[in-house]
Parts: sequence; structure tokens; C-alpha cells
Amino acid sequence: MKTPKLIYLIFVFSIFASRSVIGQTIEMSMIPDNVSTFKLDHSQLLISDLDLKIFSGNYNLNVKQVINEKVNLLAGIPVLHFRVDNSRNKTGIGNLFLGIQFKKSKTDKIRSAVNVGVYLPTASDPISSRDRVLFGGQTEYGIRTNLFEFPKYPDKTITAQIGYNSFRSLSNKLRIGFELGSNIVVSKRYSKTETDIFARYGVSLLYPKDKGFNAQVELLGSAILTQDGSFGLNTTHTYAMSLGYNWNRVGIGVYYRNYFDDLNIDLKGVFGTQLFLFTQNSQDRKILFPKSGI
Repeated sequence: MKTPKLIYLIFVFSIFASRSVIGQTIEMSMIPDNVSTFKLDHSQLLISDLDLKIFSGNYNLNVKQVINEKVNLLAGIPVLHFRVDNSRNKTGIGNLFLGIQFKKSKTDKIRSAVNVGVYLPTASDPISSRDRVLFGGQTEYGIRTNLFEFPKYPDKTITAQIGYNSFRSLSNKLRIGFELGSNIVVSKRYSKTETDIFARYGVSLLYPKDKGFNAQVELLGSAILTQDGSFGLNTTHTYAMSLGYNWNRVGIGVYYRNYFDDLNIDLKGVFGTQLFLFTQNSQDRKILFPKSGI
């Protein structure tokens, strides 16, 4: 399918899916509101010759802790678990993220923030040479699962991240948002230290239905700025679509993600599930998202 046509279909899907707004994202940074949030995400690559068990794949734990009206603390870590048969189980962690969200705008319709953080070099790669033919290693599997957040996965790597995100409610029917930022990646390979700079950018559209149902789409991109070559060769773009349901303090969802670019693998996409826990009721959330029930 051609890219413009696909974007058009995604946009139409979002418009007709629902009618009010809710405060969560698929892959973009968490919304800078005053509601502490816990997010658990599980995803699997859909590859025809890769037969993983149902609980195998990429788990991401993310936390947003409200400190005050101006500051949120952010933290997250990926856990990759592979199970091929009853005797072959591999589990490893990725790079721990610690960050601060400086909330800049707070009106009835807008939430914006500057996000600053670092991915600490905690990743381990437990995949043996026997299984590497199947998985390509933890780093490769994790990156293919989520190229937008690739600094989560490489071992011997530390990444500084800075970005700005903003979300706006329009007429109580549509929430739009965007994110723009940069990753400075310092990696050590074969006794040599290398530094690369990446730009990251994304936009989102979200419409919830009545009674807590919602639909969302995100278009995301990443571009390496420190390598020669054309913009097209140095960029990767992905799209994600989700359907979810929200109660007062709990949200669940399923999503599908794929790439506009050819990754040179027989990839049919990425399927994921999400669980959100909101640890407090907040009038702040009800102002920005009046029909969400959160």
C-alpha cells in the first residue's frame, strides 16, 4: 500500500472511531498532566518463521510520578523474554530510563512539557549463539519491535534524551499532540567509543468513544544526524493504531505497529497490549479530558 493512501486511511479510521478524549499515548512520551501513571506494555514481532510462545516478547514498564504542579518524574525499563520450547527460556533487561518532565503550559485545553532524561547502560544480552539465528540477539529484536525508542536496547550504551511534547484538546472531540526531541547516543564497541545524534518526532490523534472506548493513531519518526547520506536513507518512520477501554483508574488497550521502511525482514508488523493504572483521580485530567471519565 502506498504511504499517502495509508496515512489517509489511518486518519479516517481515527475520525470515525470515537467522539471524546482521554489521556494516554501508545509510544510517545507520557502526557504532562498531574496524574501519576503506571504503564505496562507487551509486544511481539509478527514474523512468519519466528514461533515464540504467547508470553514471549518485549515488556516495557513505565512510571510517571507527579511531584508537584511543575515537575513529574519519569522512569522505565524494558524486559525481553524469549521462550521457544519447554527447555529454552531466555530473559534479559534493557537500559533503565530516568527522566524529569518540566510542565510548561497548563490551560483548560493544553498540556506541554520539556522532557529530559538518560538511558543508563544496564542492558544485558542473554541470547546464546544457538538461539541468535532465531532472534538476532536481544538488541536486534528489541530495536525491531520499537525503533522509535531504540536506545532502550543496545548494551554498552548510554543515551541522553531531551524533547518537547504538547497535547491539545479541540472542542471536546479530538486530542492532538506532537513530540520533537533528540537522542545523543554514546556506545562502546571493540574498545572504541562512538557518539551519534538522532532526531525524534511524532504526531498523534485520539478520539474516544462513549462509555470509555477509544481509538488512537501515532505517526513517528527517527533520523540520524551524524551520518552522511540522504534524508530518506537516514530516517525510519512507523505508524501505530490502538483501540482501548478505560475505567476510572484503569485502562487497557491493544495496538498494531508497522514501518513505512523496508527492514529487510519478513515482518508483518508488531502486535501489542497495554495496561494503564492511574493512581489518583484528578480534576486536572477532567479539565483537559472532560469526557474521559478519568
